[in-house]
Amino acid sequence: MPTNKPDMETMLRFILEKNFVDNDTIVIGHSLGSVLAMRLAESVGFKKGILLAPWDFNDLTPAHQSFWQTMMDHKTIKKNVTEWVELISDNDPYFTKITYHDVIGRLNGKAVDLGPRGHFGKDDKVTEVPEILEFI
Repeated sequence: MPTNKPDMETMLRFILEKNFVDNDTIVIGHSLGSVLAMRLAESVGFKKGILLAPWDFNDLTPAHQSFWQTMMDHKTIKKNVTEWVELISDNDPYFTKITYHDVIGRLNGKAVDLGPRGHFGKDDKVTEVPEILEFI
């Protein structure tokens, strides 16, 4: 991405201008990247979205306000991308299983619980998520 600081407008513009995404593309997003994947689906269609540790609610720190200039348009997201898979952890320090299931419910997708993986990051000693290959 062209920025070190999360900025939705900059990241979306970069992806859309490069024409990286088409109807055969599978988009994978982790945490804030899952928000980027859903925001991308508001603009273009793609084959499938795979989300790790996702969220889509309007409860952000000031540093992440660029992700929520408008409320997420789930109707358009579901129209543009009809298949969503969410890989979740049962011990994420930021989100609960209830939160995860709320997100995937709004997308009419499938949730897959991978057990204790924290937030799927280095701090959780998670450097690979091989289960993701099942959904590609």
